[in-house]
Amino acid sequence: MEVVKEALRALVERIVLTPAAEGTGLDLTLEGDLAGLLCQAAGAEGPNTKKAPDRVL
Repeated sequence: MEVVKEALRALVERIVLTPAAEGTGLDLTLEGDLAGLLCQAAGAEGPNTKKAPDRVL
């Protein structure tokens, strides 16, 4: 499990949190190789600006 964590950390260059433009909460931007891989896997042409649903865990 530790190897997987390190591999994922190596793919993330930076995580940027900014106040949400609308409503409460934060917008998250993921930068690095992992962001590119996720966009390709999803077939995205550019940044995904859809917000994740609000969830309380």
